Amino acid sequence: MYSANAQKVKPISLDAHRISRDLMDPAKSTLSYEVRSITPDCAALILSANPSNEEVDRQAVKTYTDAMTARAWIYNAQPILFDTEGKLLDGRKRLMASVISGESFRTLIVNGIQRDTVHTIDQHRRRSYAGVLEARGIKHAGSLIRTMAKLIRIERGTFGKPDSPASWARYDQVLELNPGIMDAVEMSEMTRGCPLHS
Repeated sequence: MYSANAQKVKPISLDAHRISRDLMDPAKSTLSYEVRSITPDCAALILSANPSNEEVDRQAVKTYTDAMTARAWIYNAQPILFDTEGKLLDGRKRLMASVISGESFRTLIVNGIQRDTVHTIDQHRRRSYAGVLEARGIKHAGSLIRTMAKLIRIERGTFGKPDSPASWARYDQVLELNPGIMDAVEMSEMTRGCPLHS
């Protein structure tokens, strides 16, 4: 249990148990997001269900704690991330600050993130999305990404214009919603010289 001192420890409410179970529900394995208020009790339950041996940036936790204690925490749209199994991927320091300060905070919760698409956030390693797809055993990753990028640009109404790159989570969503893309890319790769692209 994370607490500033022993006097702040109190029984965790049944409501916090229900909310934390809902947030970490592995049934939410598809990508979804919502804005929620996280109570200190709920934050403590999430942290206890997701222990970590990694060193925590204590200064960052203190900065967050001070802001929450002063009721100066600003909704910054940095989400609390859970993977496809309901395990915490990102947001540990904010959850710890909530428990230590005893303050609730409003945040974006994202469920169903594929763990291999967010490793670069925490580890600061450069890796392409093609590398992620290849690690999953998917063939023709480059062609698949180019096809999905075209679909995304068509959907955005920016086809044929300069466009900002899509996030890995967006590619995952397009791939999940359009499983036929892999078949189309496979057929395209088998028919070299064909004027029809995947």
